[in-house]
Amino acid sequence: MPHHFDWEALDEAWQLLGHAYVRISGRIERGLQESAALTFSQFRTLLLLSQVPDGRHMNDLAQALAISKSGLTRLIDRLQAAGLVERVTSPTDRRVVLARLTAAGSELLGRALPSYRGALGSSLGSFLAAEELASLTSVLHRLVEGLEIDDSAA
Repeated sequence: MPHHFDWEALDEAWQLLGHAYVRISGRIERGLQESAALTFSQFRTLLLLSQVPDGRHMNDLAQALAISKSGLTRLIDRLQAAGLVERVTSPTDRRVVLARLTAAGSELLGRALPSYRGALGSSLGSFLAAEELASLTSVLHRLVEGLEIDDSAA
């Protein structure tokens, strides 16, 4: 059965979502550059690695960052050269390489977090009430989960 959509409403939502992302990520990127000389991708990588102290599987990290494995390899190479992350062998499977945050990476992340939080606060927190933020989060969770299910079925 064909879907009947309000194409104008879908296009407006898509355009607004993209515009909001560009504006917010631009604010975040500028703040991260000023506070820690990090790109948004580098910051997100350090943040994700900080959540798994023993290291994170490279495939899982690529998926969480929504980048290719080769893109992640280049990103990790740059962060490793800067002493912010290290590659370690999995204690359970010597064939598996994990990326792990170093002490220097943790320290830099700590310097970058206030800037990140400030940008989020001035972007989302200043314009959305707590209930609106909760609704937006719920809608985006549903959208992402639906897209992931749809992509895995393809």
